Amino acid sequence: MAVTFTTADRVGVVGGYIGGIASLLSMLGGGYYNGGMMQPVMANGYNCNPYGHSVVTEPELHERLEQEEKINRLTSERDMLLSDQRNEVKMLELYKYLDAKDKAQSEALASFKAEQAVINAQVGANIALNQDNIRDLRFTIGSLTKTVIPITNICPRPAVAEIQPTEPTPADGGAAA
Repeated sequence: MAVTFTTADRVGVVGGYIGGIASLLSMLGGGYYNGGMMQPVMANGYNCNPYGHSVVTEPELHERLEQEEKINRLTSERDMLLSDQRNEVKMLELYKYLDAKDKAQSEALASFKAEQAVINAQVGANIALNQDNIRDLRFTIGSLTKTVIPITNICPRPAVAEIQPTEPTPADGGAAA
């Protein structure tokens, strides 16, 4: 399961920033424009409204600017919340993916340990059998050495060793008294 971040996820974050910047710009330049019409207010109080000339009072202008600011702020907050929501969904998908991968690895490790336990038991049984065989072989060899075996059974052509007696020499190197 692959986790991907779509362009829509990134656009949501960027949209939040754009909304914030637009809100700041409307606060900074709001005194020069007439309530979202993006038409400059004339010095005599009339605007260049294509629907006719109307007088916009200062309180109405401030009210429209406050409404625009509120709309921009709420839009920005909505975009940020949507972006956060998308990020949480992606993080949840990533968590599920990593959790599934961890479970699969844990199961594989448990299977390996079970197989290794069987192998260890087989090796232990073989070692015990070999120890029994070695003990039996030692017993057999020990019982053979207690009996007399003709030398021709051990060595078909034994060499004859001749032992010739010699006179002892004194320990101090002098003559014997």
